[in-house]
Amino acid sequence: MAESDCPNDIAEVAHSLSKAWEFLSGEERMFQYVPESDDPLPIAEFSFYMPLKLPADARRGGVGVLIQRDDAIHVAANMFGVARQQVQNDDLRDACAEVCNVFTDCMASHFGGGQRVEIGLPRQAGPADYEIFAESCVTRAVYQGCAATQRLLIVLYDSVPSPS
Repeated sequence: MAESDCPNDIAEVAHSLSKAWEFLSGEERMFQYVPESDDPLPIAEFSFYMPLKLPADARRGGVGVLIQRDDAIHVAANMFGVARQQVQNDDLRDACAEVCNVFTDCMASHFGGGQRVEIGLPRQAGPADYEIFAESCVTRAVYQGCAATQRLLIVLYDSVPSPS
């Protein structure tokens, strides 16, 4: 991913993501743009994606959110007002889907460059899904929010059209 391919307002996106995480988790965490790297993005236990489409030119892509278990528990406990020990697996999936939804809202306008963007529904990505994404998508921008050993990644990507 070349820096010229990333959203124009890197600082604005990072700030929006930081504010969104604070709203969702009750925790302050600074997000920052991650410069281009050859390292593959690691799948997380709670990897979610939100498909995006530009109807004007049929371009497709989306936002991926890679959440580690400890962050998932933290955000679910905050969202549902329960102790960390009381969080159930369904709570984790629901909370992570909502994180994906909110983070997509922070990044969708940058996908379309001012065009109308159609936003799908958040979906959890297992290892097989993740492998398909790795082979069929081009990363446009990556943001991360780190706290202690936790690394939360948000990925804006374009889908590569399949050959006809």
